[in-house]
Amino acid sequence: MQFIIAIVLIAFTILVQKQVRFGSSNLGFNQKNTIGIKLTPQMDQKKEVLKKLLLEKPAISEVTFSQYYPGNVISQWQVQMDINGEKKQLDFDTFSADGGFLK
Repeated sequence: MQFIIAIVLIAFTILVQKQVRFGSSNLGFNQKNTIGIKLTPQMDQKKEVLKKLLLEKPAISEVTFSQYYPGNVISQWQVQMDINGEKKQLDFDTFSADGGFLK
């Protein structure tokens, strides 16, 4: 019985270690080459002009706009629904960005 418990504990330890490694691995977001700028209301109205001016610089390869900077807390919505006669709370995390954001 002790042998079985030891095997299960070792297996769970390996599983948790793999999850930690995956969570801290490179998931495709290179933060070193990213600059976040909080737009003023005046700049927000002229986003396309700002984008055009920034893309004229040879060091800048892409300009995109989002509601939140990646890695920060995002907007959360909660809704209570009746599902099969049982009240459940559904949580939604929202994040708005333009079409070039994922690239």
